Amino acid sequence: KPLHADGDEEQDDGNDRDGQPVPKQPRTGSHFGGGHKADRLQRLRQEREAKGMLLLPEKVERRIYLAKKAMRKKGLAGEQIKEAVRKMRRKEELLFRRQLGKLCFKCRQPGHKVSDCPQMLQDSSEAVGICFKCGSTEHFSSACSVQTSKDNEFPFAKCFICKQQGHLSRKCPRNEKGAFPKGGHCNFCGAIDHFKRECPEMEKNKKNKGNEESEVAADIASVDQSADAENVAPMGPQSLGKKAKVVSF
Repeated sequence: KPLHADGDEEQDDGNDRDGQPVPKQPRTGSHFGGGHKADRLQRLRQEREAKGMLLLPEKVERRIYLAKKAMRKKGLAGEQIKEAVRKMRRKEELLFRRQLGKLCFKCRQPGHKVSDCPQMLQDSSEAVGICFKCGSTEHFSSACSVQTSKDNEFPFAKCFICKQQGHLSRKCPRNEKGAFPKGGHCNFCGAIDHFKRECPEMEKNKKNKGNEESEVAADIASVDQSADAENVAPMGPQSLGKKAKVVSF
């Protein structure tokens, strides 16, 4: 504390030298546990970056940290925790590497999904995390049992390009690249609004091929028969056991 001219300590009464109250400075997060945790996570990220290790998203790193903390509370041995964290990190790194090769449909930047896009925080009206068919938050459209028409397949979806509701960005008329941000097309029919696994033409082709195979199998089964033989349905076991009725007059 500052000293007066006579050597006594100046008492801190919350006022300045003129007797006016001094506004209290707001406490920052660094004085609390939250700030220390954030600093520690940042320091760990810097250490991993210096070692050339893959940096996971902050949300993933925090999830791993909380899992490690929970295992310590349960009293697990250090080696068990280390092995569990290693497996968890390895799994997240594999998922993250796959994600790096994909582009976000919102900002068209690699490294994250649309649900984790930073731009999503700026617009809370975006319909993400819900079923695009029925609007439920308990499942996604891939697991939805609601039947929708082809003209309005996803009524609860909101396009990231034209901002209109009722279709996905890959089927937007203003989207020149469709479902392929880097360019490309369906390897079966050449369309740009769907992938090969979703191609309706391929499904039709599979059905036609299945019918063809059935016909070919029937033809192969009849090779040993005479060319003049007629296709007569085999009689069932009940019909074979029946005796002809005799009518007496």
